[in-house]
Amino acid sequence: MNQGGLVEANGDEILSPYFQRADGQSPIKITQLAAYHTQGDVARLFIHDVDSRDRDEILAHDEQDGQTLLPRALNSGDLLTTTTLDRDAPFGFFADITGRQGYISWSDPDANLYEDTIDAIGSPGTNLNWDENDGHLIRVYVAKDAAGNVIPNTYIVIQDYAGVNYDYNDNIFLVENVQTYDPTGVEDADGNGRIDLYDDSDGDGIPNFLDDQAPVEQTAYNTGETPWTLGAGGLTLEAKLFDNGGQGVAYNDTTTAHQVQRSAPTKRWISPTAPKPWAISPMASGRVHAQC
Repeated sequence: MNQGGLVEANGDEILSPYFQRADGQSPIKITQLAAYHTQGDVARLFIHDVDSRDRDEILAHDEQDGQTLLPRALNSGDLLTTTTLDRDAPFGFFADITGRQGYISWSDPDANLYEDTIDAIGSPGTNLNWDENDGHLIRVYVAKDAAGNVIPNTYIVIQDYAGVNYDYNDNIFLVENVQTYDPTGVEDADGNGRIDLYDDSDGDGIPNFLDDQAPVEQTAYNTGETPWTLGAGGLTLEAKLFDNGGQGVAYNDTTTAHQVQRSAPTKRWISPTAPKPWAISPMASGRVHAQC
């Protein structure tokens, strides 16, 4: 069982990072069977869309019920930690411990590998020594009854936090009315076994979803590369498009073609009729300073 996070099926385990509802006429049901993590911690379970890292919390058990079977739900008296989901869209799991840095687990090993590249997973300061074959923190088993018969569309999901002991019993769940989901052709368009969200096309160790976040170009000049002109009615500008300078600076334009010799600073009102007009003072090096 303890393979340090290696992605490898153990015993009757199946490798399935994602699920979707099996019978559309009935809800998905998830029940926490056990919690064997540290007593006093609040463990939470989330789901997320296959192509997104946005998470929705679905379960949390009471902090007094660590090291127990059938833990009670957080702040819910004696109610068990269970929930139902009415959704057809496929999903993955995410688990964490409230207030404990690095105590997180995704059902998709590639998501865990990404967390490792930014040092966001495992005990702070601990080197997980993972490679591309690691990141396996949530295991899935087909559920069987007392006679050894497979229970249709029912799975036991066991979870561990990275870098501790990989015993996969920190949190154990029974998940009913689901089937495994293969993202190939939809969220894994190139069929490389990794959802496109975590593909790294240029091999720089940074997933495409971060590489693609190019900065928005900003300029204090209009589309014709000429300065804005002020008429009798003033000029309205969105501050968010010009906040590219340091503390107290609305915009710092360093484009060579825009550098001009200036005499004594001049002041013009942007909106002359406003109760609290803004004034701009051209300064050296193309810097424009805003005053109220």
